Amino acid sequence: MATPRRSPLKSCLLAASLFAALPLHAAWPDPVDSPAEVMPRAQRSLMLDVAAIPGDRLVAVGERGHILLSDDAGTTWHQAAVPVRSTLTAVAGGNSAVIAAGHDGVILRSTDRGESWQRVREERFSADNHFSPSNGTPLLDVLFLDDDSVLAVGAYALALRSDDAGASWQPLEIDLAGKGGGDAEADDSGDGEDETDGLLFDAEDLAIDDEVDPHLNAIARVGDALVMVGERGSVFRSSDGGESWQRLQLSYGGSMFGILPLSGQSLLVYGLRGRAFQSDDAGDSWRELDTRVTANLFGGDVGDDGSVVLVGAEGVVLRRAAGGDAFTTGIYTNEDGETPIGSAVRLRPDGSLLLIGDRGITTWQAQP
Repeated sequence: MATPRRSPLKSCLLAASLFAALPLHAAWPDPVDSPAEVMPRAQRSLMLDVAAIPGDRLVAVGERGHILLSDDAGTTWHQAAVPVRSTLTAVAGGNSAVIAAGHDGVILRSTDRGESWQRVREERFSADNHFSPSNGTPLLDVLFLDDDSVLAVGAYALALRSDDAGASWQPLEIDLAGKGGGDAEADDSGDGEDETDGLLFDAEDLAIDDEVDPHLNAIARVGDALVMVGERGSVFRSSDGGESWQRLQLSYGGSMFGILPLSGQSLLVYGLRGRAFQSDDAGDSWRELDTRVTANLFGGDVGDDGSVVLVGAEGVVLRRAAGGDAFTTGIYTNEDGETPIGSAVRLRPDGSLLLIGDRGITTWQAQP
C-alpha cells in the first residue's frame, strides 16, 4: 500500500500546534552555550574567512560555529569540534595558537592547530542591556603581531589585545575622535553619485560628523605600522605596536571592508561600491584605483608574485598583475555554471581560486 503524501497545509498546521504547545518561557538555547554540530555538508554552508597557519594547514570559519581544516591546499576538508554555534567571522594563527572570533563577542583558541577549541571570551546579547552598543558586539578581524601578542577588532570600535597568545583579552584603548592626516576631505555622500539627481536633500544636508565609534572591519601589518579600516572611510594607524593610534581619512566616505599589505609601506584597501585605494607610504597619501565595478568588495589576496585578486558581491572577481594599477574582471565558473560571491579568497599556484563565501568553500577555474 502506498504511503499517503502529507499535505503541506497539514504539515504547517502540525508545526504551529507543536509550537503553541511549548511553555511560554521556552526559548532557543543561546548559540554561545550550544556546541557546533558536525554536518556532512558543512563545506557548502556559509563560510566567511580562511587563514594559513604554520605547517601548511588552512583553517576556515563560518556560520553555526563551523570550523573546517585542510592539509592539502583546500582539496579536502574535515570539521573540527567547536564549543559554540555562534557565527565565526575571522581566523588567524601563529606558531603557538590559532584564534577564531565572531558574533556574541566570541573568541575561540586552539593550541593543536585547530583540531579542538576552547572558548576564552564572550559578550552575549542580553535583553537587560539592549541599550549598550557592546551588547553582543561581533568581532570582525584578528591579527597576530608575534607568537604572544594578538589584536582583535569589531563593531562599534571594539578593540581587544592579548599578550598570552589569546588565552586572555583586555580592551585596547584607541582615541577614535582625533583626526591625524590624510589627503582631501571625505566624500560624505558615501556613494559618489551626482549630487543633483533629484534627492530631497543635497550633500551638505546629508553630511554627518565622523563616527566616534565606527565599526572596525579589518586590521593588518604594513611594514613597521599597523593599519585598521572601517566605517565611513575611517583609517587608523599605529607606529608603536598598537599602543597609540592616529586617525587618517580617505577621500571617500564609504566603508572599507579589507586591507591587503603589499610590499614595503604599500597597502591596498577595498570596500563599498567597488571602491579601492592604494597608499605607498603607509597611509599618509592615497590614490583611488579604477576597479570598473560598483559591487561591494569583501575579500582579497596577494600572490607570491605580487599579483592581486579581489572578490565580492554580484559574482565580481578582479585580478591585477604585479606592479600594475589596472584591474581586469575575470569570469569564474564551476561545473554547474555558477558565478562566485566571495567574502575571502586564496590564490592557488595553478591560477585557480579557493573561494570562501555563500556557497561554502569552492575552487574556481579561470576561463579564457
